[in-house]
Amino acid sequence: MRSIIRKLDRELLLNSEEYNCLVERLKILRQQSPDSYRLFYDRYAPVILEEYIPELPLFSSDLDDFISFLCFNPELIDNWENNFTSFPLELHPFLTYLKSSSEIRFKRWLNDLLHSSKPLELPTKREKELVVKYEEGNPYKETGIKNHFDRLSRYPFISRLQTYRYLTRSKAVRDRIEYLRPDQLGGIFTNKEKSIYYYIFLTESNEHKARYACSFLNQIFYGS
Repeated sequence: MRSIIRKLDRELLLNSEEYNCLVERLKILRQQSPDSYRLFYDRYAPVILEEYIPELPLFSSDLDDFISFLCFNPELIDNWENNFTSFPLELHPFLTYLKSSSEIRFKRWLNDLLHSSKPLELPTKREKELVVKYEEGNPYKETGIKNHFDRLSRYPFISRLQTYRYLTRSKAVRDRIEYLRPDQLGGIFTNKEKSIYYYIFLTESNEHKARYACSFLNQIFYGS
């Protein structure tokens, strides 16, 4: 880890092995020592966010966990700021941060998103562990995709994530999620080198719910 830190200090590019090591160590640090992680975040987030990880979470449980929880507990939407005890303990640090530091426009976006969400119109919660599968020969290699999948995994109506195409030429103009079938969506994630295409498999086959889940995820990840 020290060699990785030295490279970050000197703003040198990490190789794939070093990048994967960084992702795993940050995940452990975030869970086991939040204060140390916060110090690391404050020092290195600008470099990491720009070069490696598009979404570097500040807390072990954050916005995706919060939204996912509220979607299936809609009775808490209107009074979440004064009802922390009804949320999982691991969400409390993020809720405290969100309550004290959110901009008005962010709170408005969050309010609109949550009030437009209809839990009965989202696919049911998964009963088994999420399955994640990368294209053969490319596990964890592509910068940012594992972290992107980690975010998607917070939403319990997703049962499987699978990459299937990597394009270095003709990269996608923008990242997005699209409806494919009643039980399947398709996504595009782009880093500095290539566009990565992947499938999102849902927990049930229902066209109405799949289209709503697609719109819901696009609002969260891309604001549209």
